[in-house]
Amino acid sequence: MSEHYPVLIVAFPLLMSFVTYMFGVFSKRFPYYLSLVTSIVVVLMSGKLLQTVVNGDGRVRYFIGGWEPPWGIEYVIDYINAPILASTSVIFFLLLLFTRNIVEKEIPHNKTGLFYSLLLLHLTGLLGVTATGDTFNLYVLLEILSFSAYGIVATEKKGSEFFAFRYMIFGTIGACSYLLGVGYVYILTGSLNMIELSGILPELPHSKALISAIVFFLTGILIKMASFPVHVWLPDAYSYAPSCVTVFLSCLSTKVAAYILIRLVVAILWPALGEGLTLVFEFLGGIAAFGILFAGLMAIAQRDVVRGLSYIIISEIGYILLALASLNSLGLKAAILHVINDMFMMASIFSIWAFLYVATGLSQVEEWKGLSQSFPLSGIILIISALSIIGIPPLCGFFSKWYILLSLLSSKKWVHSGVIILSGLLNLIYFFRLIENFYFQSEKGHKYGSGPKVEVEKIFTLDKFAILVLAGSLLLLGLKNRYIMERIISPGVSGVF
Repeated sequence: MSEHYPVLIVAFPLLMSFVTYMFGVFSKRFPYYLSLVTSIVVVLMSGKLLQTVVNGDGRVRYFIGGWEPPWGIEYVIDYINAPILASTSVIFFLLLLFTRNIVEKEIPHNKTGLFYSLLLLHLTGLLGVTATGDTFNLYVLLEILSFSAYGIVATEKKGSEFFAFRYMIFGTIGACSYLLGVGYVYILTGSLNMIELSGILPELPHSKALISAIVFFLTGILIKMASFPVHVWLPDAYSYAPSCVTVFLSCLSTKVAAYILIRLVVAILWPALGEGLTLVFEFLGGIAAFGILFAGLMAIAQRDVVRGLSYIIISEIGYILLALASLNSLGLKAAILHVINDMFMMASIFSIWAFLYVATGLSQVEEWKGLSQSFPLSGIILIISALSIIGIPPLCGFFSKWYILLSLLSSKKWVHSGVIILSGLLNLIYFFRLIENFYFQSEKGHKYGSGPKVEVEKIFTLDKFAILVLAGSLLLLGLKNRYIMERIISPGVSGVF
């Protein structure tokens, strides 16, 4: 049975999304429990796949229907995507536990089945684009991921329809661009399989068609991962979506898109361009460096908490691009580690934002004055999450940013290295303002500042458990960073550059 996990981990949530929708017609409780069971099964399968890769040959190849490439579709699990699959599965499970009460408050009961059905469809897309080894199949799953996201962003919040529509416009441009890249490469090589392409492309002479394919690939994925300057859809989409939706999208969607870029670098871009990739990533690295500083300044300028955090996401995406711009094996490893760490960091910080926002209805930074009086535990989790994003050891954010800095220094990219340090200072300013309001500002006249501790914080429930686990994972990932780099990530990128 376990030999079929590479495809079952995608097919099972897809099947359950339809089952959940049908049961949701008759019951309001079934959709949540069906989603929870699905996520538990997915966690178990991803854990088994990670174990197989680490303890086995390092790569699991699965041909759907027994049809090998170029005729069939292949799913590949290796050192690069196995930890991404496991991280996505675990975070999705924890967020399901955390958001149950929020979903009940924000989503009308008659749409609960539809909501969880779309959420499982989104999970299908996330896992599918991570597991597939076929460029066209990746496009199909990318669209499943995207269209489910458009649907849940537009769910029951005034004004969200417009921004979901704009999100869809940008997403469609990105998807079409990626598909054009697939078309060009298929015409040139006759193959859609990534492993085959990595062997065929080095033998092709550089042509305008090949360069066009590379440009289309990059444009499509950069839009999907909300890289500067094609990030404009993200702050509005995440700000106007229901908070239970924002929590899921903030930590998973853009990071999985970043993983696609890493996979394309390994399978297509480097084999196709070789040393020519240096020029491409010199250009992208310069844009990413500017974007990191721009996003840091924009975060500081925001009064709305979630908009500020949205710009932090854009800044973090810039880190991944900078790591790839170093074009050495340490940079590639650092990029993968930062994708994993950033998933957990964003899940933790956005979860605590959503908890406080739903509990108080307060969305502005200045409105958070004195909240520590009523939410002491939330304050501790907020600080842990912020310190990790800033890059304070021994939390995980420090180590991935440290490896990125080392990779840039080894490539003698002094300006980019300076941007990493300066960005840390900008993040420090942003989170200091948030925490200062939370702890040190006067609570006079604030209804949450003068009363007793909020009862909900005194109760140990599953949503508190999920937040605590997410915050604890930031410390655990930091302490285990050497093991993750040496045993899980490093074997997958050796020999790429």
